[in-house]
Amino acid sequence: MNRRARILLVDDRPENLLALEAILEPLGHELVRANSGEDALRALLRDDYAVVLIDVQMPGMNGFETVELIKQRDRTKDIPIIFLTAISKDDEYVFRGYEVGAVDYMFKPLHPDILRSKVSVFVDLHLKNQHIREQEHHLRASRERELEQRYAVERLEAEARFTEVIASVTDAIITFDDEKHITLFNVGAEQMFGISASDVLHTSLLRLLEPTSRAAFARLIAQAALPNRAPANRQEIVTACRTGGEQFQFECSLSYLRLTEGGIFTLIGRDITERVATERALRHQAEQLAQISEELRATNEDLLDRQREL
Repeated sequence: MNRRARILLVDDRPENLLALEAILEPLGHELVRANSGEDALRALLRDDYAVVLIDVQMPGMNGFETVELIKQRDRTKDIPIIFLTAISKDDEYVFRGYEVGAVDYMFKPLHPDILRSKVSVFVDLHLKNQHIREQEHHLRASRERELEQRYAVERLEAEARFTEVIASVTDAIITFDDEKHITLFNVGAEQMFGISASDVLHTSLLRLLEPTSRAAFARLIAQAALPNRAPANRQEIVTACRTGGEQFQFECSLSYLRLTEGGIFTLIGRDITERVATERALRHQAEQLAQISEELRATNEDLLDRQREL
């Protein structure tokens, strides 16, 4: 992989930083200087690094303290750390270096080929991991695009099926928004009200109702859209009007779907004028039968009274 990585060099002595740059420059990567532990922490907050080379003995925050803080941060805890020292060569310092999380502990004077070899291993590992992460990101993005495309196709298919179903239903199906403006008017509604969808879309639903029914229906709409109201269908019978002014009995169910912004009402109804007329006729017949039965009972009682008198 022909790519550049960042290598952080931490030392309070400029001549030491210059020597490290001379050794590592042939690797062709970006070498970043830090003159103290505080500078190193700030650099690690700004950018990503393949490896950190840090001197053990520095004024203020020493190398051990700096690395302990590096390892405490989620973003930087996995960065390889190589300690460099010309003084702290005792075992206790070496053990302390590995204890705080270093991957290597090297003594000065440094062997250029060995240092370049070790740094190259960590840089190559960093670049490979970076490449893998980028591939994973591209795969996820590709997968997301694939899912979005599949969802779009499925949505279009569902909308087509929905449109086909809506068109074939004989009941009137009307949807309208919070302003009572019609957003869908199916073929069944066109036939029932005697008006085309293009003439009623984005107009008020209330124009389809007989004036005395409008106030009651507006209250029904307000109740259905109350906040925290559980979704429910409400069956109602209202008086509606066809284009020519003919009135008919319209039995409908009203439901409300609350969206992030506003909501949508769905009205499904049928013309029950014939059913109402039939029910009215049956009630009239029942009333007539009851009246005849009452008259017969009265006649029978009158005959019985006359027989007793004889």
